[in-house]
Amino acid sequence: MERVLNPPLSGVGSLGEKSLACRFIAGLRMMMQRLMHASASADAPLRLEARLNLGSKKSLVLVNCCGRRVLLAVCGDTIVTVADMPKPGRAKTAARNEASR
Repeated sequence: MERVLNPPLSGVGSLGEKSLACRFIAGLRMMMQRLMHASASADAPLRLEARLNLGSKKSLVLVNCCGRRVLLAVCGDTIVTVADMPKPGRAKTAARNEASR
């Protein structure tokens, strides 16, 4: 019977591979942070205006896309449009017009 002193470990990379993976993940994280800060500018075509966490992987998100405000429900891998939202100034004007009728 043949005896193996150092059996190969499946799924475990070398230290150099782990270091490379860690640097890759750190780079992705840095890029995502830059993108999130860049998208917060007022002239960006797509902006996240508000988010309300509702629990595990569930949230309501108010997104502005090219001036159009949309309320989205996000749950896991699913995104559903809940409503088109008026701009803040227009909502007050519409309420005043409705009240004056």
